Amino acid sequence: MEQGTLMHVAGVEVRRGPRTVLRDVDFQLREGEVVALEGPNGSGKTTLLESCAGILPLTSGSVTWRDGQAEVVVRDSEGRRNEPPPMGLTLQSDGMCGEETVEERLLLSLAVSGRGQNAGAISQMLSEWGLEHRRADRISHLSGGQRRRLAVLCGLA
Repeated sequence: MEQGTLMHVAGVEVRRGPRTVLRDVDFQLREGEVVALEGPNGSGKTTLLESCAGILPLTSGSVTWRDGQAEVVVRDSEGRRNEPPPMGLTLQSDGMCGEETVEERLLLSLAVSGRGQNAGAISQMLSEWGLEHRRADRISHLSGGQRRRLAVLCGLA
């Protein structure tokens, strides 16, 4: 992996049922880059993101990421799989239960990511994202924009 490369996707192919969704995908994600993933509905954008996160099995190819100086396989077509890279992933469907409170969802996200559950830090995060006043509210009572902000915040947590 080249110096400055965080993630390397090489020869990735993914099938969903009998359909090949991704074929021969190659790219490197470098430190400091901002990347936009564009394409029409059904073109494989979500499949690519889920593959890079190690969620989906690969038909061929590999996804690796840099952990310090070491290169770690996230997932490959031979079935090898390691912990996914330390990244947040927020997809179209946020997977949040409407009965949870804003605070409960954020606490769960922090617990899953291995970060502490400091009350002061939680207040600061919610405040920065304009959600502090909705802390005890059920997710089902949030507006669409507030729900999306919470989903992104949890993805970054």
